[in-house]
Parts: sequence; C-alpha cells; structure tokens
Amino acid sequence: MKLKEKILYTSVELFNEFGIANISPNKIAEELDISVGNLTYHYKKKSDLIEAILDIMIVKSSDYFQINEDPTAYDYEVIRLKFVKLQATFKFFFNDMVFITQKYPKVAERFKELTIERFKHSKALIDLFIKNGVLKKEGKGTRYSYLLQNLWLVTTFWISQEKTVGRDIEGLNNTSKEIVWSLIYPYLTEKGREQYEMYINIEPN
Repeated sequence: MKLKEKILYTSVELFNEFGIANISPNKIAEELDISVGNLTYHYKKKSDLIEAILDIMIVKSSDYFQINEDPTAYDYEVIRLKFVKLQATFKFFFNDMVFITQKYPKVAERFKELTIERFKHSKALIDLFIKNGVLKKEGKGTRYSYLLQNLWLVTTFWISQEKTVGRDIEGLNNTSKEIVWSLIYPYLTEKGREQYEMYINIEPN
C-alpha cells in the first residue's frame, strides 16, 4: 500500500477511535512514524484529508441503487445493510457529522449534493415498488416524502444515537433494521407484506 493510502486508512482508524476533533496531522504522522512534512506533502490540510476520505465513501457506495426493474423487499434490505457496513467502516463521519459539516464547508456542500442524490434514487426505488405492487399508491396516510425523510434520519443518525445514549434504556433497544422496517411496513401492499415475511429473516451476503 502506498503512503498516501496508508495516511487515509490510518486517519480513518484514528478518527473512528478518538473522534475527528481530537486527531491532528501531528498525531496521524506519529502513528505512521513519518514526519508531518511527509504527511502534508500528500494532504496539505486536514480538510483535504476529509475530502479524500469522502471520495472513498462515495466509491464504496456507488452501486447501492443499481437494482433490477422488479425489486423486492430483499433488494431494499441489501441496500440498507450495505449502508450499515459503510457506517461501521467510517463511523467517525456519522458520529461527527454536524461538526464536520460546520467545520469543512466543501465537505458539507458535497454531502448535501450526495444526500439530494440519495433522495432521488430512493424516490425512484419507491416508484418501482409502487409500479410493481409492493408499495401502496400515494394517498391519504401514505406520504412518501415523509417516509423518505424518516428513513434518512434513522439510517443516517442511528450510529450517533448509539454512541450518545446506547441501546440500554427503554425504547432504544431495537435494532436499526427493526425500526426501518416498522416505518416501511404500513406502506406495504399484501404482496409487499408477503415479501417482507419471506425475506426479513434472510441475511444478505
């Protein structure tokens, strides 16, 4: 592995363990046993490092919505689990998201663009589910804009919730999977509920 890549992955490990605000370029250089000058040759500022890590996250998540024209509940569970794994790898980003977006404007703008794109893909997936009879058509009591927003909130901030309050208090001992599907379930048609019962206990690879 080239030094530039080592810097990135070592930074992720340190950010995950100690939080992004607590890790300086000096600490990263010390962990790698290199000079600070060697580090700043590759990444002049900490913001450059964060942007490069975001690039990796984007590449790793680029295939999330590449699905067929007849998606099932299982396909959505695959997407959800991929996102969970991404969060586990880059947990500092989700734990420190507010700090990062306030501190690094370029990262904040790019994350905003990614979020908008994620909503577009999610809406397209919902449209396919409706077309194929998995989800109910939108009407009274079925506002998909609300569902999308709630799903985004749960999936994006789940890891920071766990860090803040854990799962040990009443009402917070559910898994992300259970909460996500409890939001989706009222929107499922009979066909969708059959898929849910068929696939919900199957763990994607």
